[in-house]
Amino acid sequence: MAGTLEMILKKIFVLVMLGFAISACSKKPDCMVADSIQEIGNESLNNKGLHLYLRTSGFSEKEHFYELFRGAPSFDECGITTTDTLSQAHVDTSIGIPEKLIIKKNKIEIEYKPGEIGNQLGSVIVVLDNI
Repeated sequence: MAGTLEMILKKIFVLVMLGFAISACSKKPDCMVADSIQEIGNESLNNKGLHLYLRTSGFSEKEHFYELFRGAPSFDECGITTTDTLSQAHVDTSIGIPEKLIIKKNKIEIEYKPGEIGNQLGSVIVVLDNI
């Protein structure tokens, strides 16, 4: 009986190790929680070769960022890109909700209005100033 139990434990060990080996060789990125990426469409910005995105990060405590890129970046399953940002602005929810994004000299400035964060982050007004 002890020999049978030992044989079963060895088989379980081999299967577990095989599972680890297979998952370690996976080409998919290992992200616990993928960032949510949403393009903020703006024709005037796109005509200048610039693209604006809203990134939402976090599991339960969400953080929001606006990111400006030259050219359209591509993102993987985790929301990661190899394209460098021209500018990134953190949404400070203690101030309020973004009312307007001002793109000035390839930098993002956020103007806030009172309120609580909802689904309106992607429908913010974008103003181009001295691009």
